[in-house]
Amino acid sequence: MEESELLKGGYGIPYDPRPALEKLSSSRDEAIAELWENLYHQGDVGPASYATVPALVRVGELSLVAAIEVARHSESNPDVPDSLVAEYDKALKDALSSSPTDEEQLVGYYIIHASLSGQPRLAKALQLMDLDEVLSEYG
Repeated sequence: MEESELLKGGYGIPYDPRPALEKLSSSRDEAIAELWENLYHQGDVGPASYATVPALVRVGELSLVAAIEVARHSESNPDVPDSLVAEYDKALKDALSSSPTDEEQLVGYYIIHASLSGQPRLAKALQLMDLDEVLSEYG
């Protein structure tokens, strides 16, 4: 794919997530770190972020999906391109059919659920919550 055909990621520059997605099976932690770095930058996302959501849902990476979904509601981020809306929306619904097995992914699940339930402020609050801090205080 030519650089001019690539979609922009969180830094606002073209990014091709395919190599990192392919690396998930062999070096998951490294691949996830790269995807976080390029698809979500300090609350900024881009069309490449939205385009990658279906693949992230398929591999159960709900935490990054949740961050992208919360960022989508920020006025500073672009809308999901018309060509990606159907697949993006389906992926979010598919995420709610999953069964997260760890705390991080379960929090991502609930963030996505809140957002899809028309509660973007609750989704943002859940994203900002420090689970360890809450549990140490009230757990």
